[in-house]
Amino acid sequence: MAFLYQGVMEVSSTQLIELYVENSIHISIFYIRKYFQYIYCILSFQCEPVKLSDFV
Repeated sequence: MAFLYQGVMEVSSTQLIELYVENSIHISIFYIRKYFQYIYCILSFQCEPVKLSDFV
């Protein structure tokens, strides 16, 4: 366990920040795509009302 903990502690803060930013970008792109799909549905009248669960 001590070895694992030491390995985690050696991860630099810059790496953690990069990971965080990367994940944030992925999440943002996901939501932006969902948002555009929603707008497209409204404009084209070609889909069922979007459920809130689709955004979770």
